[in-house]
Amino acid sequence: TSRGRVALWHMVTVSDQKGDTKIQWKLQTPAEVEGNISQLQWGSSSHLLAVCSSSCVVILSEHVMCSHYCQQMAAVQLTPTQLSLANFNTNTHITFHTDTHIRSVQVTK
Repeated sequence: TSRGRVALWHMVTVSDQKGDTKIQWKLQTPAEVEGNISQLQWGSSSHLLAVCSSSCVVILSEHVMCSHYCQQMAAVQLTPTQLSLANFNTNTHITFHTDTHIRSVQVTK
């Protein structure tokens, strides 16, 4: 979009009460990049999408987001470079932005 958002859909198969299956598309959380998006191009390998905007070029790669919960602490990956931490004992919440892509998370006290 002109606001730097890339809409993504996920295909799901749904069965009704009669046992018939239908294919539906579920809208996912949009990927966000800086600037106005001018071009999209699928990569040569699966699950890659190049996004060209007015300020940068980004290669999106599909992967499962990470999360972990332990002793009233939770870590949830929000984007490839954003992590949300919550401490339920103290009712505190922090969001981190990184320069590198997050591949896994684990919390301990």
